[in-house]
Amino acid sequence: MEPITKEVSLENGDTLYLTYEVIEGDSDYGIQLTAQRRMPIESVQIPNITSNPLEIERLLVVLSTCSVTPTSVSDILDDYRVERAF
Repeated sequence: MEPITKEVSLENGDTLYLTYEVIEGDSDYGIQLTAQRRMPIESVQIPNITSNPLEIERLLVVLSTCSVTPTSVSDILDDYRVERAF
């Protein structure tokens, strides 16, 4: 899957660019999120989310649609994992 980039307008008039990418492990998939203005300001990699390539693609689309940032993605994924367990 190609990376997804989203532009978010901030209250101060700046634009924040969020990039969502799939990272591949040996037998599973994770995500990388990067937030940047002129230069990358924050990036996070979260491996070992799922072994299902369709599930990771759907998750990436949901995260980008909701403009999830690197700061909040861990909390979102904790909730996702809890819901997925039921």
